Amino acid sequence: MKRSIHKFTLLVGLSIIVLLSASVAALAAGFKDVSNTHWAKEDIQALVAKGVLTGYPDQTFRPNLPVTRAELAAILYKAAKIPAGSVSTSIHFEDVPQNKWYRDSVYAMSPFLEGYILNENSVFKPDQPATRVETVVALGRLLGYDADQSLSELATLKDWTEIPAAARPYISKALSEGVVSGYPDKTFQPNRQVTRAQAATMIWKTFERLQQNTAESDNTQSPFAGKWRNSELTDYDFTIVFLDQSVGLISYIIDGETVGGHFNYVKRSDTQIELTLLDDPSGPNMVFTLIDTTTLQLDYLGKQYRLSKQQS
Repeated sequence: MKRSIHKFTLLVGLSIIVLLSASVAALAAGFKDVSNTHWAKEDIQALVAKGVLTGYPDQTFRPNLPVTRAELAAILYKAAKIPAGSVSTSIHFEDVPQNKWYRDSVYAMSPFLEGYILNENSVFKPDQPATRVETVVALGRLLGYDADQSLSELATLKDWTEIPAAARPYISKALSEGVVSGYPDKTFQPNRQVTRAQAATMIWKTFERLQQNTAESDNTQSPFAGKWRNSELTDYDFTIVFLDQSVGLISYIIDGETVGGHFNYVKRSDTQIELTLLDDPSGPNMVFTLIDTTTLQLDYLGKQYRLSKQQS
């Protein structure tokens, strides 16, 4: 990260803050098989930081490995933060034994990630690879989509007829909101297996959509929210928006180029927060202290900057 920052935008989270341990932060930034140019790198980092995804003991993530239905249920279970003891008991899957590690996840997520009927019995098929269609439908249900959504987005897909009728409203809505996208050949490929990298991207986009849905009401209640400017450097300004509980995005403009990435932040007190960039967990942190309702102090690289709140 360059030392001279002219302009940057912070997207930060709400209320309860989780401090990343050094090992988690290092893992998020250092999977051996996820390069700096990997298309899903930032989404993977963000979900690892939140404890939703983990890597393997050999410090790999294995982004191209298919996700099983049991694994998908476990990921969604962590992402949705279902309280312990709230597992559904209204259905019994014949192939999900009591002693399986994924049992609670499967039952808790069964309203979103449904099972099958086989020989008049309910089964979940936990070891079967998850498909794009069932993954997007599960995410859509978590977002509150319903069967009355418009199907207009499906018109651009060559293979839309291969999407089950019951899933089409969810796919159309997810496409329109950017939770998922089709392929360059204008297909959706609903039955294609979902990889770990693809699951990370879809789940993180779901988080972002949930954040956007609540941001407007939450932002007005935070003393850090709004536009701020350094009174001495007129080209040094930024906007703070609160979107998530522990992980956000930071973008800033240096020499006309916009750069940035995901970060974690820690709430030291009601008037102070500290940011850690996930791309550079060992690098310098930014500490913001609220002096009063119109004054903010930034401590960065051993220097202090006094910032004044601007009119929206």
